Amino acid sequence: MSFNKVVTVISVALSVFAVFISLYANNISEKAYQLSLNSYNSERVIVLKMEKVKSKISLIPVSKDSLLHSVIIKLPNDFDMKSISLGSPNFTLDDDVFSAFVTEHISTFNLSENGVIKTLNNFSIPALFSISGYIKGNSKFQVSYYDLIFKVIITPEKTDVELKAIVIKEPQVSTTDFSRYIEDVFIENTKVFEDANNLNHKTDS
Repeated sequence: MSFNKVVTVISVALSVFAVFISLYANNISEKAYQLSLNSYNSERVIVLKMEKVKSKISLIPVSKDSLLHSVIIKLPNDFDMKSISLGSPNFTLDDDVFSAFVTEHISTFNLSENGVIKTLNNFSIPALFSISGYIKGNSKFQVSYYDLIFKVIITPEKTDVELKAIVIKEPQVSTTDFSRYIEDVFIENTKVFEDANNLNHKTDS
């Protein structure tokens, strides 16, 4: 092989290697960018927790760097409650605000049995939280998906419902049709519960 051919082969090989290195570097750069963006976004999401004192429930930010301006809670249409609006400075609501709607929903499952007391410790209802406020000095608006976790005690005489916690499931819901989103989640949750309940009845029998 002549010297010129050797040089040409080496040049081509180096060019291919350079392209490979460039693509690899771009891939690393893209991953680093995504990680940085995710970290940036996670630090700028307002996450709420629930504090309960007697019959009052307060919604407060987890981070001390967050301030709330308003919170709108949207439940599935089955609860006949379009939304619950909370504004500054009072982000407190009565414990029983959800009870009637959740009790009516649970009654559709026909869970009461002859004299048997049933306890559901982690009965979840999906909710969308439209949150407006500030985090680390920046204004923020987000729509987050939470689960409302209830403790339910069913007796032949009545059904007692108590909100135990709110649990964040998706910090920022990326959709424009929020009503459709929460309905889809609710339908899926209900189906899972019905399937589990039917299985328990088959096991009992």
